[in-house]
Amino acid sequence: RPRPPGDALLVHAELLLEAGKVKAARKALGRAQAAGASGLAFSHVAGLVALAEHRPGRAVEVLKAASQESPHSMTLRLALARALVEAGKGREARNALREVLRRDAEHPRARLLLGRALLLDEYDVEAIRELGRAAAAGCGGRAGPALMLRPPPGCLAALSHPGPPTTAIDDDLSLIHI
Repeated sequence: RPRPPGDALLVHAELLLEAGKVKAARKALGRAQAAGASGLAFSHVAGLVALAEHRPGRAVEVLKAASQESPHSMTLRLALARALVEAGKGREARNALREVLRRDAEHPRARLLLGRALLLDEYDVEAIRELGRAAAAGCGGRAGPALMLRPPPGCLAALSHPGPPTTAIDDDLSLIHI
């Protein structure tokens, strides 16, 4: 039976990650590499797998190299920023997001990651504003599962923005609509 091409296996690995099947995604990534997959797409998926395996340092390493090779890729910059946040490197994450936000000032995923990066560095008020902007753009949904935050104690406050409140943040920083 012929082997699927490496690129198809990379897509398969990404789909497995989305389904929460990390071990299967790791296997698919290995099969993709054996089938000759390499380059930026391989690095991107390898970084995502490392994140799913709770290895943010490895993800940063892989995604930083890929981002340097393709500095204008918003997809790689977003993945790198996520890895940097997971590694606890807020300032570096904010720097990685700068180009994405320069191109699209309201990019919801970038705003969400910026909020998380600001929280890491204890810029609580700014972080909550950014998380509010991300929520307004539809990122995170009612329960906010995409936030995946572990906020420092004492950083919770009412969301501050002009106009009547439409969104607040509950005790575990899940976005809730009022």
